[in-house]
Amino acid sequence: SELLSSQAAPEPRPRRGPSQRYRRERESAYRSLDHRQTVNLLIEHEYETSKIRKTLYLVLAQLEAETQRATEAEKQANTYRDRFQRLNETKVAAERESHTLEEELTLYKIQYDLAQKEILKARETVHALQSQVDVAEQVARKARGDARKVKEALEVWKAREEGRKQGFE
Repeated sequence: SELLSSQAAPEPRPRRGPSQRYRRERESAYRSLDHRQTVNLLIEHEYETSKIRKTLYLVLAQLEAETQRATEAEKQANTYRDRFQRLNETKVAAERESHTLEEELTLYKIQYDLAQKEILKARETVHALQSQVDVAEQVARKARGDARKVKEALEVWKAREEGRKQGFE
């Protein structure tokens, strides 16, 4: 809604109108039209402008939704990272396979950095309306896939550690 509200009430800024040459060309092209044709043409242009504006608002709303999804995915990734680090800190002293844990943590950080870069890239493409929706959808899919892969890898690791722990007892 912040995106829409900032777009709905733009600050006044100086507008450049059509050039004199363009104006003369258009006047010449429309001069032969009668009043009714001119009104019909104006109505058609207003209608098209309204459709374009509605499309723009729809695309902006979709962008905002995708940005929110990406933000939520980022928060979830941060939560997983924090949870993993706490678990790692409490178990490092007792575990014989600390080297394996460090490799997994490094892999997780690399995946997190890649997701951060993709989110930043998605935010930088805000000015290209149609492509920004495609990029945001790709980032959201990737973030969900990465989170799922990390969660699955963590579950596999926990199962292995539990198996090793039971094997040593």
